[in-house]
Amino acid sequence: MNTKIIHLHLPKTAGTSINRWLDLLAPAGRVRPADYDERFFIRRTATTAWAYPFPEATPEALYDDLGRESRAYWDIIHGHAHSLVTRHPSAYRFVILRDPTSRLLSLLRDWRRLEPSAVERLAGPAGDVRRDALTCTANEFLERHARAPHFRLLSQAHTLREAAAPLPETALRSAQGGDLTVARRALDELFDYVGVFEDLAGAVRCVARDIGAAPPADVPQANAGRRDPARDELSPAALALLRESWADDYALHEHAGRLARGFAAPGYDEAAFEQGPLMTRLAQLTPWYTGWSHGFSLDDQLVGSGFHGREVQHTSGVHTWSGPGSRSVLYVSVPPDEQLDLFLDVAGYVDPRVRESLRVRVDGLEAPLVRRPAADVAERIWIRAATSRPYAKLEILVDRSYSPDELGTGPGDLRQVGLALRGYGYRIVPATDRGGESCGDLPEGVNAAAGRERERHPDHAWAVDFVRAA
Repeated sequence: MNTKIIHLHLPKTAGTSINRWLDLLAPAGRVRPADYDERFFIRRTATTAWAYPFPEATPEALYDDLGRESRAYWDIIHGHAHSLVTRHPSAYRFVILRDPTSRLLSLLRDWRRLEPSAVERLAGPAGDVRRDALTCTANEFLERHARAPHFRLLSQAHTLREAAAPLPETALRSAQGGDLTVARRALDELFDYVGVFEDLAGAVRCVARDIGAAPPADVPQANAGRRDPARDELSPAALALLRESWADDYALHEHAGRLARGFAAPGYDEAAFEQGPLMTRLAQLTPWYTGWSHGFSLDDQLVGSGFHGREVQHTSGVHTWSGPGSRSVLYVSVPPDEQLDLFLDVAGYVDPRVRESLRVRVDGLEAPLVRRPAADVAERIWIRAATSRPYAKLEILVDRSYSPDELGTGPGDLRQVGLALRGYGYRIVPATDRGGESCGDLPEGVNAAAGRERERHPDHAWAVDFVRAA
């Protein structure tokens, strides 16, 4: 990407889902690790030797250091720390807010997934709220905690007020109304986009428009807790208690909704992306060139939509699952006016039905595919194509995606996934093989060179293991 993107992730606002989408928009090495906050504080405070600048450094100073260090290198930055927000003109900042009632219930569902042994190690209010979340109904939880001082710290208004530190100090001093006034000013002045959870698809479309990404059709579900209707039903008295305690949050959410409507981008679709930022994005890719093929790794940015975040990055097994919908789009940078063999390396399928239903379209037209074995992957999919444009639009279509939870292969994994993409690329069809409908043999010397390349660079095996596709 060409700018620094900062997502202030308010807990339980679909931030994990958004972050996994963001992560694919830059090379893996340019994305701030999801666990960076935790590792940062361990480095700074775990021992005297690592404490910085002194062991007695205040939490405010540590958060300030965290924000500066995070902004110093990465292009994609996301996390819960309010110190990530900056007024630097080159950064694009956004935040998503959620209706406080549904957000509280989501927090409780999230805490119920914790192991009791992990909760017992927590001290103070943090341990109290999580222990009660394990055993109490939502009504009982609010009766115990809604009026406690620590409950305010869980609000969106509190986090946004802390994030307002970059605003002029005189303005903060003159603000009347406490957290709500300052938090509203933060939304108005610090963020390039403000969205709401209730229109998540519209919010992500707006962010995609602003940063030059392909608009996703669906936002993958991640980190969602299980619903428990018997425990989550709020009584009128409990709801009134929540509205009293989090009154600022309800007002702030309404303000965020008004801002979101002003940012709306209903006209931003795939055609707009293709006519606008697509070629800039493709020019940023770095292919592996072997002399007869161009291959692209999932450690580089992925130009397209309909995929979950990358997994096991910085290894030869880096991949991303398609989903949550049944259509994924991949833009492949290719030389125009050439006959090409496109390929997809598939690490596996969540279910055999996904493999059986797989079909592809190239530049809007159905294209036959050929399956062949390849090194280190389940199979390589070959598609012969020709395009007059400097890119091929490859649509990967399946009948439906499945969650590992519903298949019984991954309890608790509610993501809707299809196939695991390991890599992709193309080769220019040799002159001796033109006119056919499938991939032809590579010259014998090239095949021998491919074998030597595999021995020297096993991590690149997927990019050089070409076989005959009859």
